Amino acid sequence: MHAVVVIGASAGGFEPLRRIIAALAVPCTASVYVVMHIGSKPSVLPSLLDRPGLPAGFAQDGTLIEAGHIYVAPPDHHMFLERHSIRLSHGPKVHHTRPAIDPLFVSAIARQLGWPAIPRVAGRPTLLSRGSPRPKFMGTGSSASFSVVGMVTALPDCLR
Repeated sequence: MHAVVVIGASAGGFEPLRRIIAALAVPCTASVYVVMHIGSKPSVLPSLLDRPGLPAGFAQDGTLIEAGHIYVAPPDHHMFLERHSIRLSHGPKVHHTRPAIDPLFVSAIARQLGWPAIPRVAGRPTLLSRGSPRPKFMGTGSSASFSVVGMVTALPDCLR
């Protein structure tokens, strides 16, 4: 199983998100997952993040995970990682938003730890208890208008 990079951004976080993606080295042996609070509005986010050697596109339910790709949560859908594929859900909003960041982060942690897929997430994740290995959080940024948070399950070559 290769490394994963998960990035979540609020609606005003496009510019920091764009800078993070632009800083990733190519080729990248990790798969990159992006959730931005875009709600149900149409979005061109993948085309804005796409770069040579690191293609970006909206995730589709059941897509097999490939390294060197950027998968973006489509409007109005939560994105979850399973062992070898991506799952999408139109389930309840989490923290008043869909897509939400929490379902992606919790499922990425579960995938890395070998836990079964998590079909739904409601509220704060509680999976990192009882001495579970913790993921590496690469940093956060915030201002009055946006916040961005990222997590990697192992340090891939594209972040070195």
